[in-house]
Amino acid sequence: MANNINKNQVFNQITELQKSLESIDKFLFKIQCVTDSQSYVEQEDGEPITLDYLPDVAMEKIKAIREIILEREKTINKMLDFYLKLYQDIENDEKE
Repeated sequence: MANNINKNQVFNQITELQKSLESIDKFLFKIQCVTDSQSYVEQEDGEPITLDYLPDVAMEKIKAIREIILEREKTINKMLDFYLKLYQDIENDEKE
């Protein structure tokens, strides 16, 4: 398997995965900093309507988004582990 991919390609993939993890961390921080607003305006037939803000619903949505992002982070970490092992295997092959 290591013969079909070179060390530089694996290193580039590791770098990209690390960047993805950094962006996930930044996004999770933004989610934690979300502030509640009291109401919002929605257009219906050209007339603005103020609807009451439902903080419980918003919090459930935020929790769901957070769970999706955390699962994505787990997947990226597994991919990172795979590529790190592959990188080590290529290095070991080069030493032999």
